[in-house]
Amino acid sequence: MGSNHRGEGRFGLLHPSQAGPGNLQNKGGVAHLFRMPSRLNVFLAELRRRRVTRSVVTYLVIGLAAIEGADNLREPFSISDGAIQALAVIFVAGLPIILALAWAFDITAKGIQKTKDLPEDPQLSPWERTALLRKAGLAGPLLAVILAFAASIWVWSILKPGPAPAAALTDVYVDSLAVMPLANLTGDPSFDFIGIALAEEIINELTQIRQLKVPSRHSVEVLSRQAYTIPELADTLRVRHMVEGSIQLMGGNTLRATVQHIDASNDAHLWSNQFQGGADDLEELYERVARNVTQRVVQEIPGISAPPPDLGGGRGERTLGSYQLGKHWLGRRTPEGLRRSIAQFQLTLEEDPEHALALADLSSAYALAMNYRYDVGHEEYAMAAEALNAAESAIRIAPNMAGGYASRGYLKAIIHAPVAEVRADLERAAELQPNAASIPSWSARLLAMDGKPEEAFSEAMRAVDLDPLAAGRHIAVASLSIQLGRYDDAIRAGGMATELEPELAMGRALVARAQFLRGRPELCALMDLGPHAVIRATCLQELGEEEEALAIVDSVTAELESSARVDSTFTDVLRMEDLAAFHAWTGNEDRALEWIDRAFQHSPAGFERRLYESALFDPVRSRPGFTEAADRLFQGRYRSVQREARGLSSR
Repeated sequence: MGSNHRGEGRFGLLHPSQAGPGNLQNKGGVAHLFRMPSRLNVFLAELRRRRVTRSVVTYLVIGLAAIEGADNLREPFSISDGAIQALAVIFVAGLPIILALAWAFDITAKGIQKTKDLPEDPQLSPWERTALLRKAGLAGPLLAVILAFAASIWVWSILKPGPAPAAALTDVYVDSLAVMPLANLTGDPSFDFIGIALAEEIINELTQIRQLKVPSRHSVEVLSRQAYTIPELADTLRVRHMVEGSIQLMGGNTLRATVQHIDASNDAHLWSNQFQGGADDLEELYERVARNVTQRVVQEIPGISAPPPDLGGGRGERTLGSYQLGKHWLGRRTPEGLRRSIAQFQLTLEEDPEHALALADLSSAYALAMNYRYDVGHEEYAMAAEALNAAESAIRIAPNMAGGYASRGYLKAIIHAPVAEVRADLERAAELQPNAASIPSWSARLLAMDGKPEEAFSEAMRAVDLDPLAAGRHIAVASLSIQLGRYDDAIRAGGMATELEPELAMGRALVARAQFLRGRPELCALMDLGPHAVIRATCLQELGEEEEALAIVDSVTAELESSARVDSTFTDVLRMEDLAAFHAWTGNEDRALEWIDRAFQHSPAGFERRLYESALFDPVRSRPGFTEAADRLFQGRYRSVQREARGLSSR
């Protein structure tokens, strides 16, 4: 059957070729379907006429480049995460504003003027023109929302934190509690040490409870000097419970300690207690307070169990000012800090040669000085022997004290003792005091040596969680991250260590190495690396600045080969290690082996295995004979220290 309407197809609709102005108007709403492409074209033309697209693209290019540039320069110019996040927020918030301004105004030779309305289109009816303008008015904000959302996703991809390797930490503990140094209300500054010592005694008791997270002494001591409220302290330390208190003189020789337990999540005071004791027998007071507080905490917090009784004994008097000063400086990990801690522990041992705590901490201080490449005035093989003897004396005096085993295990790890011996000491320390921050931090080395990288990283992060304000915990994470190829983690951890202790050259060195291995040598080359000038030379070499790089390497080499000392803060091992890494990266295996050998001639901790196992040595690792020759250089150092230690003991 034919149609009564020429030009119409099936269902009575006009073919688009027949869609003239008159026909469209006659067909009304049905014919409107064939005007949609035309309306879209008109709207797109209007966007172009108002230069909205050009304005938005320009804004996106400039804004995103600024954010990316700030992110790339955060390390060399110390740009904080907060500043970059603020820039990103401003960028996203400004996008709808730019869209609105671009739609409404135009920049002309006469200045900024309001954009003229859409000109009349004879093909559009008044109804269609009104609908089109209404849709165009809605499209601008809609487009702004879509672009802002897309930009937000892109910005978040830049600023989002890396994977939280310690996310499982919440599964490790049942609950968390921090013990603050007791406030000294006596009016006598010499009693400051008593409040710190009391807190440390309580902390040491509570860190034996495997299910309870207890931040270490260093972090709580740092925070105790700040004017923070209880909720602020708990938030900073990421704990739920707080134990705090004060000490007062009650007349004569009587000291009163007041201790209270607070649930910081709701500021509820769970209990408080007072203890009195003679100032001439403070150790008895410490033990009584710590034992009572531990019992009350176990009663109040479900799911945790009391620690085993202390069977070690003979740990030494905590109140000695020299010992407490030594502990304070040991936590800093700076050159001055380790020198002072060694001197204070030596003073303590002059007064009490059987002070097990001071012996264990002196051993740790010696080992840390070797690991950080600090010159503390001792020949390093002899210093390692003294450290070994001190740790073994601590174990002999207090066989159930974790500190002796932890310090001996750490020393053995950095002087390349057999893995089985390192494991035995650190596992025993963890059994006695599982939540003392140094133990998971140092155990991370063992796990990496055992070929368990993820477990190693988790333990290193657990140590940070237990001692967040200790730069050394972040240094350990950064060093391990370099070894494991987790360069973003290394940059964050090294930057945090430097922020906490600006004197730590190692923090900046680790950030520089991570930037280099991450493929950003230009950032490494901009950094002030102090004694680590050869790391900067490695970055310059990668950038093609070979002449400048070799000038630095030749200068450092000449200094090391001369008899004159050029640095009283760091040992020559630091530069030897950096030179070995430079030559390894540039493919000169003979020179790399030479500098590893020379580093070990100076120190049993002469070359950091985590650096040796990093990607810096990939260019030479597969070359015939290199690995075997390097492994031979690592071997035998521990036996040399043992022989020297026996010689010292027999004198």
